[in-house]
Amino acid sequence: MTANKLNWCIVRLGEDFNWWVSEVSDDIHWEAEGLGILDPNQVEYMVDLLVQMQAYGLRNDVVEDAFFKFSIEKELPKSMIRLVASSEELMFSKEKIFAMPNAIDDNEGPYVDFIDHIIAIRVKMLNANLNFKQPFEIEELEEAIRDEQQADYVSGKGHHVFEEIVSILDYVPLGYSLDDDATEQDLEAEVDLPDFEDELESEDSRVKEWDYGDYN
Repeated sequence: MTANKLNWCIVRLGEDFNWWVSEVSDDIHWEAEGLGILDPNQVEYMVDLLVQMQAYGLRNDVVEDAFFKFSIEKELPKSMIRLVASSEELMFSKEKIFAMPNAIDDNEGPYVDFIDHIIAIRVKMLNANLNFKQPFEIEELEEAIRDEQQADYVSGKGHHVFEEIVSILDYVPLGYSLDDDATEQDLEAEVDLPDFEDELESEDSRVKEWDYGDYN
């Protein structure tokens, strides 16, 4: 076992209806507390947003390296699921997979590289499509994201990885709009919820509390 590989993890459904990591196969290098994981619907939603940015230089390898991929092995008591490592690719997978950030260090590593990359690509996309008086800068987007995270911290709300990613991928400065920017409702409608529910049922799922809710 190495620090950059995880064979399995156990996740729990939080009161916010996000999934959080409770235990990982490598408890020496990884601290599970406060570690969020993207569920299959959130993965699909993220990929839909990333696809819109491919024309602006999005690197699929950066996306793939940023996450550990998992598939469902079995359901556990107390709204928990055991996941096992998957070789699926996020950007091309036709399977339902969970994705956990590859982020042992908060300051460097594949997930940090991913965040820096999508910030730069989103800024490039905004400058290409919006009529700014002056070019929109990376630092401006970074500041907006920090302010949002700080507001969550002050209010006592746990900041889930999905919220961090989407806050970047669908960011538009106040007072502007992207005519071709797909709405959240449109993207949610494309997520095939019944298939995922069927998969859970096939694993004798009894996670009755799980409601997909709105991604906002």
